[in-house]
Amino acid sequence: MLNSETSHPTATHTEASDASPIKSRSGTLNEGSGGREREYSPENGKKKHTKLSLFQATALNTLNMFGTGPFITIPFVIAAANPPGPHALFGYGLACFVCFLDSLVWAELGSMWPLNGGTYVYLLQVFGHNTWGTLMSWLFVWQFLISGPMEAASGFIAMSQYLSYITGITTYLHHSLFAVLFGVLALFALYRNISDVGKFTVILWALTIAAILFTLVVGYGDFNHEYLRMPSNVTEKTGPLLWSMGLCARFGVYDFTGYFDVNYVGSEVANPKANIPKAGVMTCCYVCLIYILVNIAVLGYLPWDPAQGGFVLLVQEELDSSNYIMAIFAEKLWGRGFAIFFVIIVLVTIYASCFALMLGYAMIPAAAAKNKFFYAWFAHESKPGLYDRSLLFIGALTLICCFIPLDVVIEALLTTRLLIQFIAQSVGLW
Repeated sequence: MLNSETSHPTATHTEASDASPIKSRSGTLNEGSGGREREYSPENGKKKHTKLSLFQATALNTLNMFGTGPFITIPFVIAAANPPGPHALFGYGLACFVCFLDSLVWAELGSMWPLNGGTYVYLLQVFGHNTWGTLMSWLFVWQFLISGPMEAASGFIAMSQYLSYITGITTYLHHSLFAVLFGVLALFALYRNISDVGKFTVILWALTIAAILFTLVVGYGDFNHEYLRMPSNVTEKTGPLLWSMGLCARFGVYDFTGYFDVNYVGSEVANPKANIPKAGVMTCCYVCLIYILVNIAVLGYLPWDPAQGGFVLLVQEELDSSNYIMAIFAEKLWGRGFAIFFVIIVLVTIYASCFALMLGYAMIPAAAAKNKFFYAWFAHESKPGLYDRSLLFIGALTLICCFIPLDVVIEALLTTRLLIQFIAQSVGLW
């Protein structure tokens, strides 16, 4: 455990030393290695710890946003509108705009305090060390132990539901056990040096981009404009329509969040005061644009109208097939064989998102522990950038959450995250 003397920033520090000093209960908050690479002496046989580049940081954010996005929520967004229809994208677009504004908040906070822990550090700073800051940071860490694993578990559950297209099994036990298996595989992939994780992140990012590009090419290559016609009764009941736009925006917030993942690993990013804001804002902008395009592409390729047997009917009748819309998309194109192949690509995409989530989220209890705001047990670092106990604890909670229904998971994580994290950060910065 570092004390105030050993962790106090000196004039030899780069990038991170320009940020305001952050006090812990024992003095100054541990800044890790700031914006430098960690140097290891040849005598102890350890290699230099390479940090995440801007490209790797952007890839990490991208993975977080892409996986549990429109590949899961498209039918639910369209069905959430009252009446259902393509106009649901107005609510979805509202969420896009709100998340862009929020990305600016994250960019500002990340440039001021580019340290591991993200929101934990930000709340401590913006609300003050001796007033509300300590309480808000404490509340965030504890609520995060609920919302963080739930967010990762939602991806693993979605993977198991997509897998049911191949297995033909739609039982609760099937979804839960496969979700646990996927979670274990993610833990195995994350249990290594942060530089190795960065390389693996880029590989997963490339596969994710390929899946997105395929969807766009196919969707716009055989686009039917008639599918974008709004229902004739869309403006008959203005109140329910406006309320339903909020429900659509809720799915949008779930899809778009993730542009801040690199903020949780700020000390592991090269030139963090510049790269963290760039990675966050750029990722939010281009991923939100891609998401809107993907939604339109699927809407223009698959009929949605429940009166004509469209995919909204699958949601209204609570059929399991509503959970794997992209399998239906691919099957219509080239048959079931290709659909199975594309389902595997989607599984990799969602897995990549959960991988990015767990990497960032494992840093939060560790950062709090290193600065004596949480149990010291979580601060153990077995390899450069690998806080193994924190990772395994978050992983264990994630596996437990895999046994909770997906809709309950999404509702719970959004409620706790919006109140304690997003709103609190914005108010504090203001």
